[in-house]
Amino acid sequence: MHCVFWPPNLATRPVVHTHHAVSWRWLAVLGGVHIFLAGVLSALLQEAWGFWWQVGVHTAFLAPLLLVGFPLVRERKPGPSSRGVLLLVLAAGLVSRAFLVGVPPAPQADIHRMIWEGRVPSLGGDPYRHAPDAPELADLAAALPETRAGVNHWKLPAIYPPAAQLFFRATTAISVHPRTMKGALVLVEGVLIFALIQ
Repeated sequence: MHCVFWPPNLATRPVVHTHHAVSWRWLAVLGGVHIFLAGVLSALLQEAWGFWWQVGVHTAFLAPLLLVGFPLVRERKPGPSSRGVLLLVLAAGLVSRAFLVGVPPAPQADIHRMIWEGRVPSLGGDPYRHAPDAPELADLAAALPETRAGVNHWKLPAIYPPAAQLFFRATTAISVHPRTMKGALVLVEGVLIFALIQ
């Protein structure tokens, strides 16, 4: 004999934490605003005001994210599904990198060395044998003065592995502009992320 109870047991129904969902939505919204405004301002003003302007902008927009996000993490409030979080993180990463591709690299950034080492073989040099200050690379320094000025640790040869050197060489064969190297790196990141989530 089956007993039917009405109304059904409310304990079996999923509990919807509306206020928690709203908090996570606010965190997502603030994160999107942070990426958009920081990216736009950095792209517009970083070249004129310098690298530390970009750091200051990101730090300023990080404050509201911490104010909203820290209580959620500390109290372990339930958030969106893992798939929703993954898609949100990937979208945020894609947008932020799209903004930064057009931003001029900071002085002494690693991307200058990547471009430099990608062009060393074009003169018959070996980035593992010839440091950037080697006399054998004087013609390359004259051809790429801005890149040469941005290379850090002039007296040290390459430390990137051979696969990375092949990547640098292939990319700089297309263009030596920093945007090209940045775009290629973002493309590689996208391929690796896609492979990991499969």
